[in-house]
Order: sequence, then structure tokens, then C-alpha cells
Amino acid sequence: MAVALVTGAGRPGGIAAGIAARLNDEGWDVATSDVDGADYPCDLSSPSGPRELVGTVRRDRGPIEALVLSHAHDVESGVLDTNAESFDAHMAVNARATLLMIAEFARQVPSHGGAFSARY
Repeated sequence: MAVALVTGAGRPGGIAAGIAARLNDEGWDVATSDVDGADYPCDLSSPSGPRELVGTVRRDRGPIEALVLSHAHDVESGVLDTNAESFDAHMAVNARATLLMIAEFARQVPSHGGAFSARY
């Protein structure tokens, strides 16, 4: 069975949870990830988070053939009240982790190919 990894899937009723359910209905072996409340808890704000997540899922379930990126860091602030720490956390999850997840996925994708989708 082909493995799909869906990030940001810890919130019931969220977009990622819906995508995970649909993939499961279509016969995929779905691994979900989020900070908590998912199959594979992972803090994607950590530079090593993407590598560790992909490595763990691959060891547990085999090569990942589909990657759905639906993780996001959101803060309730505007330009005038956003501080450097919240901005850095936002960029670490939404930009850096996205790039690193794609790179880790590409390194292990099966020779017959795979697919990924970014959803925000």
C-alpha cells in the first residue's frame, strides 16, 4: 500500500484532516503529523524536524509516495504588534520547514516517482 504523509493534520475538522481521510478512503496508508494530536507528533519549527519526521515515517511504513503539506504557524497579530520572535517562528514553520520537507521527500522518493502538494 502506498504511503502518504499529511502535515498539519492534528486538528479534527481541519483541511489536512479532511485530506487525510480522503486519501485513506482511496486506499493510501496515511501517516499524519502535527505538533500534537497526530500519528507522528513533530515540531517543524526545529531545523531537524523535517528530517526526523520523514525518516521515522519511512522506517515505520516504507517510502513516502505522496506528501501533502498543510502545516502552518499562525499568530494573531498585525504589523504593529508582531515581534521578532513570533515572526521567526512563523518563518521557521511556514517557509523553512516547507522547503526542508520537500527536500527530504525528494531524497527518499521511490524510483517510480511520487507527488507532493502544498496547501495553505
